Amino acid sequence: MSMNGILASLIVLQAAPVPLELVAQPWVECTAPVLDLALAHDGARLFTLTETRERSAWYVKDGVEDWRHADEHLVAIDAAKTGLLGTGAFPAALLFDPETGVRVTANGYPDPPAATLVADPDGRWVWIGTQNGLVRLVPGDVQTFNRRPLENGGVTRLALDGTGKLLAAGGKDGTVRFANAQGASVDEKRVLVGPASPVSALAFGPKVLIVAHEDRSVRLWKLATNKLELELAPGGAPVWDVVVPERAAWFAYGDGDGQVLLRSLTKDVVLARGRTGAGPIKALVLAEKPATLYVASGKKVFTFDLSGVK
Repeated sequence: MSMNGILASLIVLQAAPVPLELVAQPWVECTAPVLDLALAHDGARLFTLTETRERSAWYVKDGVEDWRHADEHLVAIDAAKTGLLGTGAFPAALLFDPETGVRVTANGYPDPPAATLVADPDGRWVWIGTQNGLVRLVPGDVQTFNRRPLENGGVTRLALDGTGKLLAAGGKDGTVRFANAQGASVDEKRVLVGPASPVSALAFGPKVLIVAHEDRSVRLWKLATNKLELELAPGGAPVWDVVVPERAAWFAYGDGDGQVLLRSLTKDVVLARGRTGAGPIKALVLAEKPATLYVASGKKVFTFDLSGVK
């Protein structure tokens, strides 16, 4: 290698940031592997859903379990101002009182099994992904629902943008479709075509949509143009959840190897990383103040202190 080449390599090495090493702190342990997480709207409780369909509420301040129930065939949960929302083995809008965990309302639609759910922050509606497409339900209102078939092999992941108006639906065929979250219309012309591998994680960031697939790939799509902005080098295992903080230039994800990575939203750079050592990471939740990442790995929920991440 020439002297110029050596100098160029040294400049690149010096410019690359050294990833911050994050330390996993065990927080709570459930009775079975954790399937999903949700943070209460007021930030006081963290909700867990296990593979045996037990749902629990844990006080954020001390990790003490507030309540536990196992009387629904839940597959996904989300939190809103009105409480804890969930969907069952068929598309259903199930509303639970966050103080007691008791079911308040329930209504559903006779469609194939549900796989994922996203709720309006105010609790006015839920969108549910099924094997046939999308179902929109209003909790407690059995008369109001919308069904939108999608030719994508079934919806595997859903995401809602920061305005609460744009819904993204990742499919089994690897595509992403978009819908008006507050209404019922699907933009038939707007489709992001990724690899022919099911979408495993989905999240909106500032001006981009982060899409992970079961083939271990992660892509960032520019929302204004629907063009591929950045493709990350594949990791060792599929990514199962992604979170993006408000007003930040990075995003976090967990993979099937129990690894947590924080990466830049503008370039292929790892800013921080950590490992749970307890199994695949199926769900993440980010608390803004203090900056804490809650990570579901195996039966345990871990915390990562993100106060040092810029």
